[in-house]
Amino acid sequence: MKLLSKAIYLAKKNRDKKQFFFSCVAKRNDGAVVYSVNHCIRAEKVPAHHAEARAVRKCDVGAILYVARVLRDRETPAIAKPCKFCQAFIKNKGIKKVYYTIDINNYGIWNVDDNTWQTVEY
Repeated sequence: MKLLSKAIYLAKKNRDKKQFFFSCVAKRNDGAVVYSVNHCIRAEKVPAHHAEARAVRKCDVGAILYVARVLRDRETPAIAKPCKFCQAFIKNKGIKKVYYTIDINNYGIWNVDDNTWQTVEY
């Protein structure tokens, strides 16, 4: 889970005034690793600025995503299951699998092809 750890690290580096921070690391089929963080200037929610949506734009079909959410006050992982907008964007782009943080002890896996979700202990 090296890339999920990288996503957590990137989320922790964010220092804006929100209550939590998101980041997304993606591994493309050519082996390149790309990443993005949430980029919302105002308090309003703009799905196109979500870390997942921004990272997916840099990916090809079959890529794998690693999504992390970190709570500002404790700097611990929290649930980062992609929102409905990002889920649709991920499916349409042909992403293969999404790993996401749940809490300090667990992470989730979304197999996009068969739309199955599971929880796994670290």
